[in-house]
Amino acid sequence: MFNSKKDFDYIDRKGRTWTRFQVKGLDAMEKDLLRMAKEVSVGIGQEAGIKAMTPVQRRIERNIVGQGLVDTGSILASSRITHGRHRRGMRVDVRIGTDKRGVYKRGARKNKRKPAYSLQNEYGTKDSAFGPTKERPFMQPAFDGFERAIAKDYQQALRDTIFKWKQKLNLK
Repeated sequence: MFNSKKDFDYIDRKGRTWTRFQVKGLDAMEKDLLRMAKEVSVGIGQEAGIKAMTPVQRRIERNIVGQGLVDTGSILASSRITHGRHRRGMRVDVRIGTDKRGVYKRGARKNKRKPAYSLQNEYGTKDSAFGPTKERPFMQPAFDGFERAIAKDYQQALRDTIFKWKQKLNLK
């Protein structure tokens, strides 16, 4: 790391000629380059994660239809892929029936309601106001047995995304 007080100072002597030049502000440039690298890596990771989770989202939506959970269509309509930073890095996931923070709640505005009952359908209930309900899983079957395929899809999507960014930036 460079220090602004001791930025690069170069003196060269060839024969009787002295050459001297000084570069200032290398610490600020290094900070900007590190920030840019972090932004690019997060962008690449999120783009690849979204590509890898798209087949999972499609399987979940097929499972919702297969379980007959499309009476109002709100569970199916609440399906989305989310991404963001996590304390240990980047996170990409598929969410059903939650708001952007991952909270299961009902909204007050029309067409903004999130089905709070998606968990009850996934795991079933023993006792509720309407009686016990059997479990009708739609999330777990979309992941079970597909762990390696998801990892392979992510790896391939990451390669493709890095290659695309490389071409976009004209790097060799």
